[in-house]
Amino acid sequence: MKKKLIAAGIITTLILSVSIASFASEDPFFTFGQSISSKETNEHVGTVNNEEIDPKEVRNYQNYLEHVEKMQSKQARKEAINKIVEDTLLYNQAKKSNLMISKKEAIDFAKTQREQLEKAENADEVKKSINNLIAGLGISEEQYWDSYVVEGYMKYNSIGKLRAEILKDVEDVNEQGKVWADFIKGLKQSAKIELDTN
Repeated sequence: MKKKLIAAGIITTLILSVSIASFASEDPFFTFGQSISSKETNEHVGTVNNEEIDPKEVRNYQNYLEHVEKMQSKQARKEAINKIVEDTLLYNQAKKSNLMISKKEAIDFAKTQREQLEKAENADEVKKSINNLIAGLGISEEQYWDSYVVEGYMKYNSIGKLRAEILKDVEDVNEQGKVWADFIKGLKQSAKIELDTN
C-alpha cells in the first residue's frame, strides 16, 4: 500500500524504499532529477471526469519507474498513467470530503521529513541520493525542501487523510488493503476516464 501513496512530488519517501547498493555506476536519482526537470510537455494523455490528466505527472512517474525501479518503458508508461488516474480521483475525492491539508501543514511535514531523514540509520546514503536528485533537478537544497516537495506533500498527504478516513473502522491490516483497493476500484468504475490510445 505504501507504493500507492508514492508520486512524483514525494521523492524523499521514495528514496527510503530503494536499495542504494543495487544501483549501477550512474546514479539513478541524478538521472531521474534531470528527466523530471526537463521542459513541459504538450502531450495529451487523456481526461478523468473531464479533467486533463497532467502529462508532466505521468512523465515524472514513468521516469521514476524507468530510472530508479529499472522498469521497461512500455510497462512504466502503463503503470504511470494508471497511478496518475487513481491519484487524480483520490485527490478530488479528498477535496470533496474536506480532507485537504493546507500549505502550512505540507511545509511543516517537509520540515519534519527533513529532520527525520537526517537522523535515519542510513542518513549518509539517503542524503547522497537526495543531493543527487537535487543536482539533477538543478535547484538548491532549500528550494527542494521549501517549495519543490510541498505541492506533492499537499496532494499525497490529503490522499493519506482520505485513506485514514475510509479505513478508520477497519482494524485488520489485510482487510484494509482490500477495502482501500475496492474503494479505488469503485471510484474508477464511476468515473469517466478517457485515455489517448497513441
